[in-house]
Amino acid sequence: MPEPAPHTASPHRARRALLVAGSTIGLIALYTVASLHAFTGNSDGATVVLEGTSLVHGNILLHGWDLSLDSFWTVDAPVYAAAFAIIGVREILVHVVPAAIAVFVVVMGAFMARDGRRGGAAVAGVVTVGALLILPTHTMVMWFLQGPLHMGTLLLALGAFWSLRTGGFGWRWLVAVILIVAGMNGDLLIVAYAAVPILLAGVVAMARCRSWRAGLPNVTAAVVGGGVGEGLSRAFVLVGGYTIARPNPRATVSQMVANVRDLFSYGADLVGAQNGPYGSGGVPSALQEVHVAGTVLLAICLLVALVRLASGALSGQQRSSRNADRRCPGGTSGTNQRTASRWASPSEYQRWYQSEPDRWRLDDMLTIACCGPPCTYVVLAFQNNPAFLRYLTATVVLAAIVAARVVARQWSVHRRPLVAGSAAVLGVVVTACFAAGFGITLDAPVPPDPEAQLAAWLSAHRLNDGVGAYWSASATTVASDDTVKVRPVVAGPSGRLERYLRQSSGAWYAAQPFTFLVYQPSAPWGGVDAQSATATWGRPSGSYTVGSYDVLVWHHAFRVSASSPPGTP
Repeated sequence: MPEPAPHTASPHRARRALLVAGSTIGLIALYTVASLHAFTGNSDGATVVLEGTSLVHGNILLHGWDLSLDSFWTVDAPVYAAAFAIIGVREILVHVVPAAIAVFVVVMGAFMARDGRRGGAAVAGVVTVGALLILPTHTMVMWFLQGPLHMGTLLLALGAFWSLRTGGFGWRWLVAVILIVAGMNGDLLIVAYAAVPILLAGVVAMARCRSWRAGLPNVTAAVVGGGVGEGLSRAFVLVGGYTIARPNPRATVSQMVANVRDLFSYGADLVGAQNGPYGSGGVPSALQEVHVAGTVLLAICLLVALVRLASGALSGQQRSSRNADRRCPGGTSGTNQRTASRWASPSEYQRWYQSEPDRWRLDDMLTIACCGPPCTYVVLAFQNNPAFLRYLTATVVLAAIVAARVVARQWSVHRRPLVAGSAAVLGVVVTACFAAGFGITLDAPVPPDPEAQLAAWLSAHRLNDGVGAYWSASATTVASDDTVKVRPVVAGPSGRLERYLRQSSGAWYAAQPFTFLVYQPSAPWGGVDAQSATATWGRPSGSYTVGSYDVLVWHHAFRVSASSPPGTP
């Protein structure tokens, strides 16, 4: 009797897992270096670091915290908590954690680009994601790698899309619901990033298959996830969780019109088609202009995806195709999806405007989701400020994944060696130019860190507990590795300084004596200055200038109430 053939699948999987793990760790390190050379931390990111420390210390519901609608409690904060549990409060967390989240977004995008393909098609899809996301422009680095700017929310959305790609119920449907619930309790942008796109993709599925059952998994996941998430967020407040501060203003109608005009300009800044307010980071214009090729690819592929979605919905293509009972009314189970993949051949979807029979659900969710971030930008950007570019970053990521899937599909159906070879050569040249530009970003001088300088000075003078304007407070606390604690204050209606009832914890102020105040005279914020401080706590005994900061010191300790009178901004 012949001996059985040796089993080689497990070693192969192990090598592949090690390769993915090693690449992930390496990319996190690369992204961390890029972020260190592109920007310094700020109090938005530092606040979530401190949220994570509160979680580790047992304050699971963040009792006593006042946070904004994007609290990141169940999105980014758990990642910061895990990092804090390993190394404690360190300023590097402001860079490492957003870099790690961005890497997981890229890895998820690579899996979606491949989506079961093999050979050249799989390589083409993954390389497209890599060229567009692993080698970002200087402006993209500013917002893709800075936290917490909704990349964790986008990661939850991608996970929900992946879970619903088979169009059925079961544990995958439950995972999607849980991810939406988590997003609802941490960042309401999950509505635009996931809940609404999933719901609309369900409606499109009903049209594609001419059956209401075809879209039921999507529709129910969006409704149940959104409803349960909203209910839990209210319940958590009732049982002593964090409270939501007054939301930011919305854009006026005239501002929305201006925002619509700025969409394409700001989008072009992110993808490198033009130099915007953040510049090119020193990248030569010749290399910068190559990004126009990436912009054209994104635009064409997104248009192709939209045409395929519309064509399928209008024609009912999936209902009329072979084995439609597997892909439409009852959803595609994991087994049936593999069966569909085996019989689905290029000849069955030769026309460029037709969707693949076993991949259209994920295509639809990703394509529709590309519209969510621009809608949030139009509504939420209440003034002309390039910082609102952060609302458009997710669209670039989503469009890159859509483009990668279109490229992989076209590679699998075209069999002309000359076309494939020419495309490969062009792709290598463009990717090399992207890599050269990204290398310049990595080699840029590290920007000065005024909060680190301030923290070092305060520590040297044994000034360990004080207050300051919001943008001076938590950033300095984390820059000192939590050895110097600066808590945010703001001028109230009477002009006196009070606790800033947003992005802060009441425990920071309760029975806590303070001896100094920090603020930036060149960038005043919230009415925090020498005049308002003197009106609140009397004349300081000393005044010092540390870099761009002024530090006021009192010999007597003063306190700040953990609550503020009604009307405090």
